[in-house]
Amino acid sequence: MNLLRPLFFILFSLTLIACDLYNTSYDKQGNVRDLGDAMDHCRGFMKSVLGSDTYIHIDSASSRETSEHYVVFLDLQDDEQEGFAKCRVNKLGLIDFYSIREFRQQQRFFLNK
Repeated sequence: MNLLRPLFFILFSLTLIACDLYNTSYDKQGNVRDLGDAMDHCRGFMKSVLGSDTYIHIDSASSRETSEHYVVFLDLQDDEQEGFAKCRVNKLGLIDFYSIREFRQQQRFFLNK
């Protein structure tokens, strides 16, 4: 019983550290006036989430503006894998949804974050 308490605190501390490493410091709120600004905002956000060793290319043919959002599609690549991402920015400049496909997680569907 006496060993369980220190073990719990160690595991809890490691969990907090891991969550902090995953948490991005990039501000999801940006100054977005048009689709081009939304693309730049999404690229910067994805760079902070995936790391500086990831090449991020915007799929401008698929990206679009709706009445409520800018929807940006991105191609992702690093030394080991390729994938796709989707980023949605509302008209106020806030990234309110993003998903990553076939990159790091090696999934066949978009992951909601």
